[in-house]
Amino acid sequence: MESKNIPLNLIEKSDEEFFDAVESFESSSEKAFKTFSTPTLKEFSPMLKLFSSESGFTVSDFQSDTQMDRSILSKQIINNRDTRTWNRKEKLKKKNKEFYEFPNLQLVQEFEINQKGNCIMNFSPDGRFISIAGDNPTIILYEICRQKFPDEQFLLYDEPFQVYTGHTYTVTDLCWSGSSLFFLSSALDGMVYKWSIAQKTPQTLYKHNVEVICISIHPQNQELFFTGCKDNRVRIWNMSISRVDCDIVLEGEITTGTFSPNGLLIVGLTIGICNILTYNCFSKTLQVIYRVNCRNKHGPKSSGRKITGIDFVDENLFLISSNDSRIRLFTTENYEIKQKYKGLKNESSKISATYNKSSAHVISGSENGNVYIWNLFSKYVPKFNPIFTKKKRYKNSSYEFFTIETHKSCSYAKFAPEKTVSEVQRRYIAAKQNWLVNNIILVAIRGSLLVFYNKEATKPWSNNQNRSFA
Repeated sequence: MESKNIPLNLIEKSDEEFFDAVESFESSSEKAFKTFSTPTLKEFSPMLKLFSSESGFTVSDFQSDTQMDRSILSKQIINNRDTRTWNRKEKLKKKNKEFYEFPNLQLVQEFEINQKGNCIMNFSPDGRFISIAGDNPTIILYEICRQKFPDEQFLLYDEPFQVYTGHTYTVTDLCWSGSSLFFLSSALDGMVYKWSIAQKTPQTLYKHNVEVICISIHPQNQELFFTGCKDNRVRIWNMSISRVDCDIVLEGEITTGTFSPNGLLIVGLTIGICNILTYNCFSKTLQVIYRVNCRNKHGPKSSGRKITGIDFVDENLFLISSNDSRIRLFTTENYEIKQKYKGLKNESSKISATYNKSSAHVISGSENGNVYIWNLFSKYVPKFNPIFTKKKRYKNSSYEFFTIETHKSCSYAKFAPEKTVSEVQRRYIAAKQNWLVNNIILVAIRGSLLVFYNKEATKPWSNNQNRSFA
């Protein structure tokens, strides 16, 4: 049997590369910056299988318990700004609450993103991707990690899964399809692009003569989507024919809008009013059925402030964020206010509050660099009659908040969906690590994306616990 000899020059070359890597690691560890070890497994991405063949895939094709080599997947990311230190005991605070519900927040990952101002973060419905856009017209798509890791179960691969370039001005909105295979983007250049996760170039272009402010895909018909534009006009587009089915002009400048799970269309205006519209697919007409008033009754902000965000809790409840530093919870039954969340600062930014279904919490960023978290319904109710205390029972001023940095920068916060949290928990169990992940929070601030885990240690399962008592 012939023996295969390895050339000597290859051995010497590998040794040189090894010692160069050791020297570079030692030199980087001497720096005063905080580093994060994040995976770079784009070539191992299970989503690439989806487009390598036309055959179908099962759920097991997108899950893996294989433990990769640390030298392959680790990469040092050094923040080129000041060192960021996170101490939850110093930065996590509460108001009008007896106990903390997020006491175990830990900073797990930090990325440098190209959005230093307004930032839009949207998870795909299947929980496998997150799209990021904003003032920079470039759209970045990150993928959720699927492999387990020896130490920390990171949330995202540090390298973008896809980078989309097509818009020439600020991206105003993103909207995913229910299949998670494509999404739409709108911008101030008047363009709406349809992007596939498999291609860098847009599939379809929907051109407008004015700036497009907001978009949303119909939940019951994926071929229909609406656009709200600078000319105060709402348009319903049909993707199959690339034409407008119908349109309507509203009495006010449009700032945001979205479809409800049951097909209602809610559009916010600059004057603090939201229009509720219905679309008739047979007659192809839009009709305003109600106007929700989001104004204060008294004070300097009684004239109304711009609506900045709308998010649905379910088919009956929806959140409205506005530039009067308030978040309001309304019901679709009679469009009455159920809760008013106070504490944040939102006077000129496009901050939008979102709801977490798994834990029943509302989260929002703020212009003072904080992140605020409320219970959906306040557990603190005034003991005395509101007529005497002037404290209305629907006002929710009990919350937790934490400070990202001392600079008064605008922050944008979002909960990761339940599917994503379950995937991270699965990888902890597969790696035999005793951690229970309750929530995952993503915060974008000053060109950085931060990932926080609210996790707690659990007792390891021992063999003695399997014994039965006689």
